[in-house]
Amino acid sequence: MERHALSVTAENHPGVLTQVCGLFATREANIQYLAAGPTDQRGLSHMTIVVRAVEHMDVEDLVDHAHKVPHVTAVEVLEDVDTVVDELQAMNERAPRTVGSLTQRAF
Repeated sequence: MERHALSVTAENHPGVLTQVCGLFATREANIQYLAAGPTDQRGLSHMTIVVRAVEHMDVEDLVDHAHKVPHVTAVEVLEDVDTVVDELQAMNERAPRTVGSLTQRAF
């Protein structure tokens, strides 16, 4: 199986992340890493997604279908998958492990 990294920009509406993730599931692409958050541009969010896809799947097929999700404004294939994975793993290592640790940091 091959890994692919995608950058997805979407309008910040409820359910868009769920729709994008559902798209990958229906295309037999397993999400390994997902980071999402707001952009500098008001009303837009950004998702970085690393997927492991079945061998017969074409990454351009994922891109084409992601463009069809309502409120998605841009989809781009990121070429250096290993660097993207390294960055997402580093973020994961620094992230709190429980909801309790999140609330402790917030107060």
